[in-house]
Amino acid sequence: MEKIKILKMTFSIFILLAVGIIFAEGKTEKCNKKIDLALVLDTSASIGEDNLNLAKDFAKALSRRFTISKDNARVTIVAYSQYINILSRFNDDEDEVTLENILSNISYEGSSTGTAKTMTVVNFELFSTKSGSRIGRSDVRKVAVFVTDGYSNIGVEVVKVKADRMKKRGIEMFAIGVTKRMNEDELSVLSSKPVKNHLFRLTDFKAVKEIIDHIVKEVCK
Repeated sequence: MEKIKILKMTFSIFILLAVGIIFAEGKTEKCNKKIDLALVLDTSASIGEDNLNLAKDFAKALSRRFTISKDNARVTIVAYSQYINILSRFNDDEDEVTLENILSNISYEGSSTGTAKTMTVVNFELFSTKSGSRIGRSDVRKVAVFVTDGYSNIGVEVVKVKADRMKKRGIEMFAIGVTKRMNEDELSVLSSKPVKNHLFRLTDFKAVKEIIDHIVKEVCK
């Protein structure tokens, strides 16, 4: 009987350890770094409502990977098409739930794609101290994630000029291409170098986790 009890106890301990390992492997770590994160979503006609919903799910999942607080990650959210909608600024001090609600409520404008003028707003209005950005601090990572198909209404050359200005200010740029029809040239200039670490193709929900893992690894290293 004593041997049976010992065997049962040993088996129970083994099961508990195995379950603990499974949960540990499935746990998603948050990034606790100081980051100013801009989430910029294209809501133009070429995106379509289904792809916009995918983009919103992606942005929500990405924001969950950061510790949102005044001292850690600050987030600004922008939706654009013909018009630019600033939905949250860095100094709005929104919590994770509020940010997710803001993203969920982004509406589909379905008009032209004003990427270039949106970049100017993100660069100079949002990445500024008056909007709560820590732009002048070397200990804070500045990151802008553009979710778009890369078909702006003004052309790649102008977008490149705007992107270069952002990069010169120390803003790391990621381009997330949505829809199966993407303008690789424009997405490339929207990406920091090396481009392979900053340009990703979001064609379905299965790609979300892998892309986010790459981004988090890049900005939290």
